[in-house]
Amino acid sequence: MLTGAGDGNNPITGPTGSALARDLVLQTNGCVGTATVDWPAMPSCKQYTGCPAAYPVIWCTPDGGHTDGGGAYRPVISNFWGTLPLAP
Repeated sequence: MLTGAGDGNNPITGPTGSALARDLVLQTNGCVGTATVDWPAMPSCKQYTGCPAAYPVIWCTPDGGHTDGGGAYRPVISNFWGTLPLAP
């Protein structure tokens, strides 16, 4: 998941914030706890350690406003998606 720390269109906190979506993904993926480690593929990203290997959750909050996942994030995101198993 990727959202700019200062994104006014998709804020992290609040009643429609992306943190709520993150929390839902953590729950849906069967993650336990909220412990994280730095994700080595990209600064400003954290990987939740209590998630099943098949359902990893990465949370990125780069400085700045709204981001579409372009720039430096594009190849990293594409690579991440490529590591996930295909649905049956």
